[in-house]
Amino acid sequence: MDNHQTGRESNNSRFRSNIPFEITKGHRCGSTCIRIAHEHFGLPAPSLQSLDDHFQRHGRNWIHLVQIAAYFSQQGFPTAYWLNPTLAKEFLHDEQAVYKRLRPESVRRATRYSNSDLVRKALHETLQKEYLDQPPEDAEIREHLHKGIVMCALDNAVLKGEEQLKGHHAILTGLTDEHAYYHNVGPDNAQPDKPLPRELFFRAIRATNFVDYSFLAIRKPDK
Repeated sequence: MDNHQTGRESNNSRFRSNIPFEITKGHRCGSTCIRIAHEHFGLPAPSLQSLDDHFQRHGRNWIHLVQIAAYFSQQGFPTAYWLNPTLAKEFLHDEQAVYKRLRPESVRRATRYSNSDLVRKALHETLQKEYLDQPPEDAEIREHLHKGIVMCALDNAVLKGEEQLKGHHAILTGLTDEHAYYHNVGPDNAQPDKPLPRELFFRAIRATNFVDYSFLAIRKPDK
């Protein structure tokens, strides 16, 4: 894992230039982002295999952001998670109805690659805890970016001009009025501090808003 340094934004509170970077293996973007968070806080990073075991991941199964939020909470990390309780409860009642309304062209893909039982378990856990029920403002995102790690879920299909949902986890490293910057851990076109026009970034973010607002902030545990 590289201790990535950009230099160009080190004095700008809208950026973090010291977040490690790692290229994923085997389409494990979520697990790789978890490893980056541990490394950033100076903690031993769990192996990809141990995370596969934790999330009962097989092949190219997806890990939803709510599962990652539940993981960090279970591990004792302070988190801020932006959940849409209305959508979350609807998802628990009938997940296919949510997919059909929001991404009708991707219902089969979303249900095929998701572990519904584990997603539901994570949702039940999260709804019993504190969460933020409105989309984050820029100031909130930047504050959390300054204090720790901000993970996000976005749709690579939006970035590529495609239709079928291609969920992807990334580490946000900067947010300005014109651009968002993020660690694209790959495996395709991996790049640290990848810049995207702000409007395109948030369009890709909104495309994954099935139960949440696609942002998760993590801070180092006190102990």
